[in-house]
Amino acid sequence: MKNMKLVLSVLLLLAVSLSCKLLNRTGSKRASNVPMIDFVTPGKPLNVKVQLDRKQTASGVVSRNGGSVSLQAADGSKFTLDVPPKALEADTPI
Repeated sequence: MKNMKLVLSVLLLLAVSLSCKLLNRTGSKRASNVPMIDFVTPGKPLNVKVQLDRKQTASGVVSRNGGSVSLQAADGSKFTLDVPPKALEADTPI
């Protein structure tokens, strides 16, 4: 009986080992139409120029108790700066 359990354990271990090798072999194939990603070579830098939109501005005074200043951009995007309580030492214009 002990030999039977040992044989079954070895066979199970062998089956699991072989199935892992087979899964790894089929799973590592790469589709030929998918481009490879190069994580080693540095990318081409972008030259970005920041241009402020003076028509879309927001300001306010935030107290020591916290507060927020909101803005809606020309494209409809909404931005909110939330300042938590006790983040500022005094009333601060933003």
